[in-house]
Amino acid sequence: MDLNRLRSQTNAPAIDEYRETIKEIIKSKGILDSHNQLTKNYLHLAIHGMRNRGKTEFEIGTLNGNSCSQEIIEWFTEKLESISKKIGVNDIFPGNISKSYHRNGDASSDYKGYGNNFHTIQFLDSTLRFNW
Repeated sequence: MDLNRLRSQTNAPAIDEYRETIKEIIKSKGILDSHNQLTKNYLHLAIHGMRNRGKTEFEIGTLNGNSCSQEIIEWFTEKLESISKKIGVNDIFPGNISKSYHRNGDASSDYKGYGNNFHTIQFLDSTLRFNW
């Protein structure tokens, strides 16, 4: 099941399990306050393969900063530039709104999100689709 989708009647069990897994990982790190908001930065990478589009090798999707702070976007991009200069940021694929819910909550369910210290980057790699 592709978990980069809005929660629906057909995928609700998978999305709920995914969200619960994220919660358990964060709880195990001891970085949640009494309101279930993160007290430290937490980076969640959603890694995908993408079709080779020629101009980029890697694409970073953050919904134009809605799922990740600008500071983390710049840090991650800088790290990638040591591998390749063919990087798109919110260009071909800006990301899926479902990833912003981990940060801001999902109004269509009781999922509250973890606040501005939760950062999601949808990372697409042109080689992963065929060479893994």
